[in-house]
Amino acid sequence: MNDLPAPPDSIAAPFAERDPFADARAVRELTWSDHPAKRHPWSLAFLAAAALTVAVGAAEIFDSRWAGIAAAVAAGIAFRGFLLKTTYTLDDAGAEARGPFGAHILSWGEVTRFRHDPAGATLSTAANPGLWDKLSGLRVTFPHSGARRDVVRFVLPRLGSGVPVVEEEE
Repeated sequence: MNDLPAPPDSIAAPFAERDPFADARAVRELTWSDHPAKRHPWSLAFLAAAALTVAVGAAEIFDSRWAGIAAAVAAGIAFRGFLLKTTYTLDDAGAEARGPFGAHILSWGEVTRFRHDPAGATLSTAANPGLWDKLSGLRVTFPHSGARRDVVRFVLPRLGSGVPVVEEEE
């Protein structure tokens, strides 16, 4: 019935199958790493082609190779969440996303909205969706489809009362 390959043990271990009726508070911490570029090589190839096109275009428009280099660097910074490996830790204190250039940490008290979809979850500090979400919120990506259930079950009891939860399906 399920013809999808099982996730590698290094990814599946933090999301080991547990009793579906168990209390989510019994789990004290979830930690996993995700590297979307490694999971989606065709998307990486498309992104590289697009970044090269933008860099060449900027170099031609501004008649400077430095403009092309700056455009390529800007593309790398804009897509760093996709290009670089990130380690996520959820515990009783809050959520943390740690990458090669630092960490983004949110306590559960700071979260004002929680939205999740098949690819990941957004812990937001803004009252309404918008640009502030992108700048201050924390996006957690799921390494495989079974991780969504475990993350949502872990997060829900730790959110403050009245925090809106939005579930999106693809």
